[in-house]
Amino acid sequence: NNTIRTVDGDMKKGTMKLESRDDGNNFQLMEARICQLISSLRGLVRSNKELETALLDEPSDKDFIDAIAENREVIGNKMSSLLDIVRDMKRHHGIDYDVPEDIFQISVLSHHRSSQITTATTSAQPIPLAEQSNYSTAECPTGDNEGFYL
Repeated sequence: NNTIRTVDGDMKKGTMKLESRDDGNNFQLMEARICQLISSLRGLVRSNKELETALLDEPSDKDFIDAIAENREVIGNKMSSLLDIVRDMKRHHGIDYDVPEDIFQISVLSHHRSSQITTATTSAQPIPLAEQSNYSTAECPTGDNEGFYL
């Protein structure tokens, strides 16, 4: 599958579109995209932690609830894109690409959950990236403002 999901400019509507992956299975472009996705995922997770903390103080704040739900959807789509690229790295280049452990730990709520968002994680479903094996740590930037952007 050579498509990735990206968020359209209007986050409020949560509109998603499919975009062709334009790396031509070029190793360096694929690696840069992986690093970009990892950086973005870390930022989204950090954002959701902050939103969930704020939601504890204002449990009925619809903006917080909506933002958390939108972030979870984007996280799921980015994880799917990351998995596709990692699989393509193996298929086209024979490389078991290293994915950082913190990315393995990411899980998002099922899209079938009710609109009531809670901070409980008992109903979270892990992203299937854990199906992959032989990954440890990618050589991607870890700082808050670092990352590869295509």
